[in-house]
Amino acid sequence: MHSATDFCFTQKQFWLSLLTIFLVGGTIANSQSIDTPATEKTREIKLVEKYFPSAAIKILNIYGEQSTTFPSDYKIEIKNVSDKPIYFVDLVCTLPLARKYYGAPLSVKLIYGNPNLVTTGRLADPDDVPIKPGETAFLTPYKKMGQWLYEAMRDKGIFEEVSYQAILMPQFVNFGDGSGYQFHKYYQSPK
Repeated sequence: MHSATDFCFTQKQFWLSLLTIFLVGGTIANSQSIDTPATEKTREIKLVEKYFPSAAIKILNIYGEQSTTFPSDYKIEIKNVSDKPIYFVDLVCTLPLARKYYGAPLSVKLIYGNPNLVTTGRLADPDDVPIKPGETAFLTPYKKMGQWLYEAMRDKGIFEEVSYQAILMPQFVNFGDGSGYQFHKYYQSPK
C-alpha cells in the first residue's frame, strides 16, 4: 500500500532519469574530483560541475565516501546559498564501472525533502520542511537504494571493482514556489 507521499515514477521522470545516466556516462571527462581523505584504496568522487546549480546549493562535506558499505551510509552536507527556501534537492551518484556487469551504470539518488517535489513547478505542501537561506542539510540515499546497491554489488562479488569511481550529478532543486533548477538550468512555472 502506498501513501500519498510515496514516490512514483511518471513516464517523463523515467526518461529523464535514463537521460541522466547517459549524460553522466558522457561527461566523465568533463567532471572534477572532490577531495576525499586518503585511504588504502581511495574512492574517486567526481562532480559534474557544468550541471551544478551553484546559485542554489553548495556542497560542504561528503560523508561515507570511503566506507566499506558505500553507498549505503553515504551522505552529502549542503548549504542553501540562494535567497529562497529550498524544499527538495536531488543528486544522483552513479557508478559507471558497473556498466561492465549490468550493461548500464548503477545509480543511487541522494535527496532532501519530499520526493513528490521532483516534478518541475510542483508547489511545496504546508508540512514540507525547507532548508532556509544560509542553512545546511544532508542529502541521503532515497529510501533503501544505497543499501540495495551495496548488497547487489557485494552479492555479485564486484563491489571492490566497480565502487571506486563515482560521479555526482545534480538533477533537481525545488524552491517550493513553482521555481527551481533542473540540472543547472533555472525554471519558473507560468502563473
